Amino acid sequence: MQAIKRILVVIDPTLDNQLALKRARLIAGVIEAELHLLVCEDRQDHLPTLQKMVSELQAEGLTASCSQSWHKNLTDTIVMAAQSEG
Repeated sequence: MQAIKRILVVIDPTLDNQLALKRARLIAGVIEAELHLLVCEDRQDHLPTLQKMVSELQAEGLTASCSQSWHKNLTDTIVMAAQSEG
């Protein structure tokens, strides 16, 4: 069985409560995986918000990174991010 080293977390910038991030944070803490936060949008720059989230995760001792991108649709964007992030 292959160990999980990285977790891709899709962030919805319109929500205050990021349930997927909360769950990924718990899982990453237990299995010592890295988190990569992704916003799938090209209309507005959400990098400052993402960087703040990453800083908070790093303050908790987790390894985290972030990006924002958009390809044709949500599914393509997630697949492309998963492939590029490994």
